[in-house]
Amino acid sequence: GVDLAREVTNQVVMEYSVCGSVDSHLLNGNCFTKDEIREIACCCLLGLEHLHITMLRMEKVDRIEHQAGELLLFENGVVKLGHCGLPEELEAYSFGRGRQRGGSRYDPPEALDGRRERKSDVWSLGVSLVEMADGKNPFERYPDYEVKSAIRS
Repeated sequence: GVDLAREVTNQVVMEYSVCGSVDSHLLNGNCFTKDEIREIACCCLLGLEHLHITMLRMEKVDRIEHQAGELLLFENGVVKLGHCGLPEELEAYSFGRGRQRGGSRYDPPEALDGRRERKSDVWSLGVSLVEMADGKNPFERYPDYEVKSAIRS
């Protein structure tokens, strides 16, 4: 028989977000106010701290990959990080508005060289916060082949 105590599985628990994601809000032509961005940043930083303490301590992942499409909005003003810790498992799926999956426009310079660090999450969040304020990713103006150079500069 199968020893269930030794079998390791991945489980994904999803919560429905009636308000959608930060990305869907931006797609509708909306930007966020400074106060909203501050609250979103606080929620995301608390989420990242929790994930770093739990998932990363257990060495499940090197860093948490996220972008505006994975920042979920809820009616009570809470923002939650979606699909965190599953970048490789979800690599085959495409989220967002035609952006490269894996979020090269959200990747920090060290990730472009294949290095993943916990501090890289702060860069990715920063890119998302700028996107919330401006309504577009700061690297969106670059064609795909110039994105890496723009991030490194």
